[in-house]
Amino acid sequence: MKKQTKILLLQNDQSLGFRLSNLLGLEGYFVHCASSQAEGLKAVKGSCFDICLLDMNLDGGMNFDTLTKLRMRSQLPIIVLSNAQREQVKITYLESGADDVINKPINERELLAKINAILRRELYAKQQYSTQDIHIGALALLRKSREVYFHKKPLPLTDTEYCLLELMTTNCGAIVSKEQISERVFKRSLEKYDRSIDMHLSNLRKKMSMSGCQQLIKTIRGSGYMMMTP
Repeated sequence: MKKQTKILLLQNDQSLGFRLSNLLGLEGYFVHCASSQAEGLKAVKGSCFDICLLDMNLDGGMNFDTLTKLRMRSQLPIIVLSNAQREQVKITYLESGADDVINKPINERELLAKINAILRRELYAKQQYSTQDIHIGALALLRKSREVYFHKKPLPLTDTEYCLLELMTTNCGAIVSKEQISERVFKRSLEKYDRSIDMHLSNLRKKMSMSGCQQLIKTIRGSGYMMMTP
């Protein structure tokens, strides 16, 4: 089953939100709407989106600060929707972390074309990156064969443990939430009383420890987990 592209639409213009949600929904995208900076940042933390549309003309502090915070918390591609006509303002958006800027009133064909262009680039980058081996200190993941070694000695893992370790190592130094783990490793939304992540992570940590690998996966209370460099 093909993965449905998830778009975060961050705006508080009800008319614009309704129009874009319908447009993108008809194109087969899943759209999640957030109407404030707090809602948007919470959504980014709790789910795995493929792209963000950010209306920079929101009330309640939705400005360059929002763009900067989104970029600090995620590498999610961001398209800014803007009324700004001055080129310098558009350049500042790009310098602050936006991947592209679209002027309002929005040309629907242009918006869809830019979304598709960004998604194509992201897919190509992921395909290229997905075959590159990962090395963190003496820990090595051979991604084509899905084998793990520590100091050149095999570290036997289950398929789930490998996927979990791969997710953590590809996001080394960044917080990975339980919601992200559930979606990317288990391919499902996180359920309230789901303890499977804790179980698999505990098993992974034990196997790494038994092989002499120091505990590189740190628990960030209330946020998730982080892969540390040795």
